[in-house]
Amino acid sequence: MDSNLWCGWGMGNAELDGVKVFNPEGKSIGGFIALPERCANLAFGKRKRNRLLTTASHSLYSLYMNTRGAKNA
Repeated sequence: MDSNLWCGWGMGNAELDGVKVFNPEGKSIGGFIALPERCANLAFGKRKRNRLLTTASHSLYSLYMNTRGAKNA
């Protein structure tokens, strides 16, 4: 874990819809996962907490990551 904040991000624009990552100081660290629609919510799942699950306007997406979500968060 890197203590980063992962946020669903969306402006109704294909170039801006997705997941954005911020460091503990609140600055965007350049991490962005584009989605074809606005991200409504997200969570890390699976036993190792390394699968990013996102809900969007009409879909559910999942992606294995090289980081882990917080334990018991």
